[in-house]
Amino acid sequence: MFHKPVDNLSLGSTSLRGSPNLSKTHLRSFSVIEQKGEYVLEQYGQPLPVQVKEYFQRGETTCSACVHPSGWCYLVTPTSFFLWRYPIGTIGSKHATKIEYPLPSTGQFTADSISLLPNSQKRDTFGAILAVSQTGEVRYWPSIGSDVTRYYDSSIKCTGTPVSCQSLSDTSVVIVCHESQVYRLSIDLQGHVLNLLATRLDTGGILAGIGKRMSSLFFRSGTGADDKIYRQLTQLTGTDGHNYLFILTSTSLQKWTCTPSTAPVLVYDSELVLYLREQSARALWPYHSELEELISSLQLVLLDCCPFRGSLAVLLTASQSDQSSLPLASYLLALINPQLDSLPDHLDIHTANYSTPLDSDTSILLTNRLLASDVTCCISNPNYLAVWEPPAHTVYNFDFSPTSTIIGYGTTPEDCIAFFSRTHGVVRLSSTPLSFGAQLPIDMPNPSLTTHTVTPSVPMNTELSTLVPRPSSRYSNMRTQRPEVLDLVRQLEKAMFSYIEGNQMQACIQVDEALPSGAPLHIPQIDSLADVGVLEVSRIIVNDKPASDPRWLQQIEEDPSGSLIIQQQMQHKLVAHETFVSFIRETGLMGRLGLVTYQDKVMPTCAVLSSHSEKLVACLILRRLHTRSTRDLLSGAIKLSLQARGISKLIGDITPQDKFYQETEEVHTIGEALLAFELELLSGVQGHDAYQLVNSVSTILESMLHEAILQRKRQADKFSSLLQPLPPFYDWTCTGGKDGMRTVLMNQMGIMISHALPFAESESDKHNLFKLMLDISDIILSGLSDYLELVRASPPHQHLELEACLEFENIRKELIDPFLNNKQLAHATTLAEKFRDFPALIRIYGTIGDKKQLSHYMSEYSEYKFSDHLFKWYFDERRTSDLFEFNDTHPLELDTFLKQHPHLYWMNQISHRETREASSQLKTLADEETRFAKKKSTLLSLSKLCLLAADEYDGKQADLEVIDDSLSVLSFQDQIPVEALEKEGYGLYDAPPLSCRDIVELYVNSDKNCQANIYDFLRALELVQIVYQQDVQSEERADLILYVWSMAVMKDDWLSIPTDDPLRQIQDTTVFQIIQRSLVMKSQICDMVLDFDTLSTSPTIQEYGLAGNQNFRFLYSAGYEEYINILSDPSSLDQSVLFGEMNT
Repeated sequence: MFHKPVDNLSLGSTSLRGSPNLSKTHLRSFSVIEQKGEYVLEQYGQPLPVQVKEYFQRGETTCSACVHPSGWCYLVTPTSFFLWRYPIGTIGSKHATKIEYPLPSTGQFTADSISLLPNSQKRDTFGAILAVSQTGEVRYWPSIGSDVTRYYDSSIKCTGTPVSCQSLSDTSVVIVCHESQVYRLSIDLQGHVLNLLATRLDTGGILAGIGKRMSSLFFRSGTGADDKIYRQLTQLTGTDGHNYLFILTSTSLQKWTCTPSTAPVLVYDSELVLYLREQSARALWPYHSELEELISSLQLVLLDCCPFRGSLAVLLTASQSDQSSLPLASYLLALINPQLDSLPDHLDIHTANYSTPLDSDTSILLTNRLLASDVTCCISNPNYLAVWEPPAHTVYNFDFSPTSTIIGYGTTPEDCIAFFSRTHGVVRLSSTPLSFGAQLPIDMPNPSLTTHTVTPSVPMNTELSTLVPRPSSRYSNMRTQRPEVLDLVRQLEKAMFSYIEGNQMQACIQVDEALPSGAPLHIPQIDSLADVGVLEVSRIIVNDKPASDPRWLQQIEEDPSGSLIIQQQMQHKLVAHETFVSFIRETGLMGRLGLVTYQDKVMPTCAVLSSHSEKLVACLILRRLHTRSTRDLLSGAIKLSLQARGISKLIGDITPQDKFYQETEEVHTIGEALLAFELELLSGVQGHDAYQLVNSVSTILESMLHEAILQRKRQADKFSSLLQPLPPFYDWTCTGGKDGMRTVLMNQMGIMISHALPFAESESDKHNLFKLMLDISDIILSGLSDYLELVRASPPHQHLELEACLEFENIRKELIDPFLNNKQLAHATTLAEKFRDFPALIRIYGTIGDKKQLSHYMSEYSEYKFSDHLFKWYFDERRTSDLFEFNDTHPLELDTFLKQHPHLYWMNQISHRETREASSQLKTLADEETRFAKKKSTLLSLSKLCLLAADEYDGKQADLEVIDDSLSVLSFQDQIPVEALEKEGYGLYDAPPLSCRDIVELYVNSDKNCQANIYDFLRALELVQIVYQQDVQSEERADLILYVWSMAVMKDDWLSIPTDDPLRQIQDTTVFQIIQRSLVMKSQICDMVLDFDTLSTSPTIQEYGLAGNQNFRFLYSAGYEEYINILSDPSSLDQSVLFGEMNT
């Protein structure tokens, strides 16, 4: 077997670089101090210098230390400070690596007051040292490593007590005092004379003090109300390349821009506590019914700051001043964009499941420090540290015994968080399950952090090349029977052996011989020889039988040359697989990989290789969880898993666990087996026992998959494929189907709700259960989201997008709803924010009326059109007033949305004083209204009002007349007799807008309005006149006029009227009463009276035989002639026999 050399293995990194010198690197032992979850504390670097060890052995306690990322570490004592290089293999060629520098006995120095000044001649190195005491004494060494007695003493005058210094250049240092005064110290060494110039930097008077109204912001701080006490000084380089200094005080945050040649310039000095008060309360209690009261009683304490993920992270605690019991300090992390010229209105705040008791003396609280790497941050004080990876809430606690007190902090050159402990020296915090010795049981008691030395099971002087046997002939278990694949596997093993021996050139030649360069490299192929061969070697590694375990000997074929890459522990399989991946990467073989058929699915070969690595980690975690409390549960599930795979008999002393962990590739089958065994056990238990059982199964599944996914993320670059775009595929942690892991997790979610939640007796039980549900939901939705992104990025597969999107949305709703139904709004919000479930977010914050948070989401998710979802919800809920409140904050988004809803858009136009446009919109709505005449009338009236309020423009009067005409038509409909409407099935208030013809018929048709009188006929003619005033030649107008007069004729029995004295005989007929009334009223309908020839064309007149009746012709013509005479001489109306007497 072979091992990765430990010197090349760094926690958090899984790469193994092949080089000609690899065979000369030997394995060494190292010490793991403690492990919690995935986090490992281990001793790091060179042994402590003898002088430092002796200092601690004397029981000295007055000291402080710093672990510098450059590779230097220093310990400051009352009389001297020790400086040495701590990383393994970093030995300076010109400078000593262990130096003791004397300090003035009259001054008080700390690690924070020591500054290593950069070397102006050599980049990334340090050339001088400056020490500043709390009384202003300065000692300067011009060169590191030279004569330690060659130093220069001086002093500076400060109005405060210097507590921290930070180098800007080789001749410039920033000094901050306890009272937060800021000085720039310029260093000028002329011969043997040291000239120092301390200049207080201008803060615009802000640092001088704060008003007494701010004193309540400090929770029992013990400082005066006018004090602004220094907390931390940190330097940060922004993505724009500029350097910034940040100074955190007890209440504020200062930002300074700095250059090596000029004095720092203050950008802002903002009262950070004021910014954070409300936001911290909302982060801690987002759904509290009395949030405003909590905000008013909230006490914040600013503790520390440092760079984190490209931002400035500020550590603070929050507590309530009115707590009756011992108050608790809750820890929060605020992330600030370092490149902004002022604090934004909204800061990114993360909360942790971590709090500490708070007594009247906050000095203990103020010892907390914040340290961070690219991924993890850590809250630490001399006796403990809490590891935290935002935005997750989980915190892992490490306690230090009194003899192991932390006295210094920093980071290593690899960007790992580091500490300096009295007992262990430099201690590194790593986040990986892959290092040797990292497999301590998770429930292992370790209160005093006793050191456990872990040594690989090979001799320390054994070269790596001797650990790998010659290529074997054991291929009977290979599933493929293709001879060329078998031959390729043999050749790849030979090449890998050369690579491990350090002969990378020979390995590349052997790979090229096995796969000639003429073969296609980047053309996507499925199941090419390279893909199948590489995958087969990977499978041999992960499923290999551990030959070093004597129980397996009888199952391994005899082979005089040994066997390939075998080790009995899962950890060594993982290291072997890492080395194999490094081999195919550095020999160029990774670039030749395309697609492969794996478990009946076409996947990128790189993704399958990654899944093998992930499953190895899953096995490691599963094995770690195999403790006393879960032994029976996991053992039973493993047996069921083997049975389901058809493995019922084992040879010799091989146990089911041996067999299960040997076939690493099938580790996913434990999921379905766990559920089956869980349901079997649940049939015999109830109450809290049922809760514990379900909780155990859920913890196993979540922990195993969580670590596997972390491994996938850690190695994403290593397994990246040259294929673009990638074909869509589900990761093994999210596959569907009968035994897919997603199916298992969804079923387990149902079991948690039905079998565990009813028996969660305490709030702690409920909290743990819902936290597990949250983590499992995150695993499911992350997998679905990854698949959906692959579909969207692959044009040939975009036809799958709709189905994939619907599946994602349905499962997302199914997972979030239980949290909403059980009032777990914080967890629901977490999922909804991460996976952009906008309806859920709106349901949460819209229901409680938190418009500020909704407005924040509108800005944060603007590219995803969150505003459309929000506005639609208000629209569907008929909360129009709430909708229009966003006019002040998001007018453009609201305007865009309302354009799709014209019946609301006119109100938005009015609010923007666009009354003319609103009038036009209302007129359009009125023209489109077909259901209710009353509504149409209202819309027209509003349109008229808006138009009247509009500015003057050409054509305004014409537009008003058009609206008036439309209103007039509706007013004629309003005057239709109720009986006529009801006869047609219309109500008085729900009648639709009727056409002109319909209104005319309801007025004059006797079948519809049996009580029609002359005024109904007059209204009908007036209506026709108004409607067709712009089109008097219209045939429809003429037809309606003819219809009205024919209906008027039919109101009388013309055949029985005598023909003698015709004018008197026809006085009482409806037709001439209408004409007479129009003459008296001087109505414009007078020109609408028809002669006999025109009237006789009416179908109604013809149907009743009046068109050819001479008596009717005579009588009507006589009356019409009288009408014409009066029109020619209106003054003769009163003397008219026909119309004059009627008028009388």
